[in-house]
Amino acid sequence: MEKRVSVSKDVSHRCEFSPYAEEHFSQSFTQSYISRKYKICYVVICKSANSTIRKWFISLEGIENLVNEQCISQANRIIEQFPELSFEDAYKTIEFDKIAKRISPHIVARSMEEKIDIFSSNEYFRFTVVRNPYTRIFSAWSDKVLSDKLAHKKYFYDDAFYYKAVTTVEDIAENFEQFLICLHKNSDLLYKDAHWMPQVAIVRTDKITYDCIARLENPSSLNDSLKERFGSEFPLPLQERHNKNPLAFSTTFLTPRAQGLMQELYRDDFRTFGYSEVPPTQENCATRVEIEEALRGILEKRLQWMMKERNVLSGKLAYYRRHTLQGAYWALKGKLHKILGAHLRLP
Repeated sequence: MEKRVSVSKDVSHRCEFSPYAEEHFSQSFTQSYISRKYKICYVVICKSANSTIRKWFISLEGIENLVNEQCISQANRIIEQFPELSFEDAYKTIEFDKIAKRISPHIVARSMEEKIDIFSSNEYFRFTVVRNPYTRIFSAWSDKVLSDKLAHKKYFYDDAFYYKAVTTVEDIAENFEQFLICLHKNSDLLYKDAHWMPQVAIVRTDKITYDCIARLENPSSLNDSLKERFGSEFPLPLQERHNKNPLAFSTTFLTPRAQGLMQELYRDDFRTFGYSEVPPTQENCATRVEIEEALRGILEKRLQWMMKERNVLSGKLAYYRRHTLQGAYWALKGKLHKILGAHLRLP
C-alpha cells in the first residue's frame, strides 16, 4: 500500500521557502506528542491551544493525577524560595510537559528514526492546530515579552522598546510594533523561538501529510475527525472558547506599520492555512479601563519576576565580590542595572 506521506530521511534537505529548513523540520519532531495506545501524533504549535491539547494527551495516557501532584509539589517549593509569588504564578512557571515526559517517556519518540517512522506510518492519526497569525503573534508578545517571561527577555536586551513601561492602549500598539520590527530586522530571531516562529516552519506540509490541520477558531473540525476515527465516545481536546481576555488581540492595538509587518513576516502562514491578511475583528472588546487595569496587573507581576531574578543574580554578585572576581562582578552588575532597573538596589 502506498504511504499517505512522504517524509525525507535527509533531515538536512533545504526547502526553498527558508534557509533554516533543517532546524524547522527538527521542530516538527521535537514539538510532537505521541499516543502509542491510540496511534495519535500531535505536532505542537505554541500559542495555539497547545497547553490544553498536551494536557488532553496526558489524560489519555492516564498520568494526569501523577503529573498534577508533582506540579503542585514543585510550585510549593518555589513559593518557599520566593514567598512574594502567589501559588498561581508559581504554578505557571512549571513546565508540566517535562514532568509528563519524565513520568511517561513513551509520550515522545525516542529517536529520530522512530519519529520518521511515526510521521510516515499509515497507522497513526496525525494532526495539528493552527491559529490566525494576528491573534497568535499578539498573544506571544503579550505573554512572553510584555509579561517579561525570564526565558524570552534574553532576545531583547539591546532593544529600547523592551524597557519602556506599557500603561495605555497607545503604548500597547507602539510596543507591539517595535517587537515586530525586531523580528523583521533579525530573521534568525524570527525562527529562534517557537512561540513566534511561522507555523509553516513547524507543520512542514511540504514534507508531511496530516489527517487533520484544524483551526483554533473552528475546533469542531478536529473533534469531528477524532470522533470519526475513534468513535463518538472518544474524549475530545478542544471545546468552544468563551473566555474574555482584556489583552486579547484587537485592531485597536495594530498600527498600519505593524499590519504590514505581520503580512510580510507571516505571509506563508496566511496563504498555507487560508487566513485573510485583513486583521480579524473581535466581538465584545474590552474597554480602555479594563485594558489599563489588566496592564497594571501585568506590571505588578513583572516587578515580582524582576525581584525574583534580582534575588538569584544578587547571589552571583556576592560570590564574585567575595572571590575578588572584579571583572565578572562589574560586568554582571552593569547588565543587571539595565535589565532590572537602577531603582532595584544591588549589592
